[in-house]
Amino acid sequence: MKKDVTEWRGSKGAVAALVFGIAFGAMVGCGAAVKMSESDVNFAHYPASQLFGTPLSLALFQKSGALAKDKLRVCVEAQLSGLSEAEVMLEVRLAFAAWWKSSGIDPVTWSALDFQSRSDCTGAEGWDSVVVVPGPTRTDNAFLQLGTRFGAISYSCDRSGGSARCRSATYTLGVGGPAAVRVLSRPGDGAVVGIEVASPASAVMSPAVDWYGLRQAIKLADIDTAESRVALVAQFDRLAQGGTVDLESLASFAESLKAADLRVGDDPVLQSKLSDFAASGAESLLEAIYRPRIALFSTLLHEIGHQFGMDHADNPGPDSIMGSAVDQNGRPDVRFVTELSVMAYALPYLYLTDDDRAGISSVFRTLKQP
Repeated sequence: MKKDVTEWRGSKGAVAALVFGIAFGAMVGCGAAVKMSESDVNFAHYPASQLFGTPLSLALFQKSGALAKDKLRVCVEAQLSGLSEAEVMLEVRLAFAAWWKSSGIDPVTWSALDFQSRSDCTGAEGWDSVVVVPGPTRTDNAFLQLGTRFGAISYSCDRSGGSARCRSATYTLGVGGPAAVRVLSRPGDGAVVGIEVASPASAVMSPAVDWYGLRQAIKLADIDTAESRVALVAQFDRLAQGGTVDLESLASFAESLKAADLRVGDDPVLQSKLSDFAASGAESLLEAIYRPRIALFSTLLHEIGHQFGMDHADNPGPDSIMGSAVDQNGRPDVRFVTELSVMAYALPYLYLTDDDRAGISSVFRTLKQP
């Protein structure tokens, strides 16, 4: 996911609101589009031809016997110093559970997922999905080179009269996508006799970000009451202490995050640096390198959403399957964009929105079609 150029403006000694525009690494297309209102539910996901390598599709292949394995193996690599292995594993399971439950697939299929923590997910064969959350020194992993190189992050500022203006350079926070599958056919009549995973689905986070966990995100979020915050933290702690947890428990917690309308806050590191510039009296600041501090779970939801076949809600590809929309002139079936989604570039959500749920439900319906 790429973070678009953002701006901050403010007078000396004051900090204005900083709005992040974030985009993930994927091809995007152009075309007529309409931005929908908050009451509309829309979505974008990859075309049917690109959904065979999603976890939902692999689960269906396994259930039918076409995928000859007992478990769908998910390799989780976490090298973070600030988050424990158990915390990262729980957040990965939560993200998978949110998409899984919202799809409408038979909940029994959840038991086919086998999450395993490894120090290095590179090279080992047999993985169906890989989630990598590398630490700042982890740059040699082959999965970090999937479609992009994660570079240093910088910002620059200049002053015009009494106001300061700052921009952050475009950078990538993560990449993700479905697995590549190989269809095995019988010589002669070409009948399909099996499915193999040629390369695993991926969700890879940038090592250039100071990621913090969902527990901290809950504490920092704008929640109505202290009691609600304490209850969410306690619920998270119970899940973290429980080791392997069932789909219903994970999905229930995901629902609690949605009920509390939890969203990602501003990057406090960048906010502090911008405030320092505004107070400094300097005329300019060019390409200063910094390490942003960002909540991991929202990015995990987005990248794992790509594993499940979801496209960018606010900038979908030209061949993506779209929800129906009507423009201001009453014309139906207009390509839409929406920011009301964890799959949008703005990335404010710590839960699946109605748009996300409509999209993953459509993915599953598409997979079930003959």
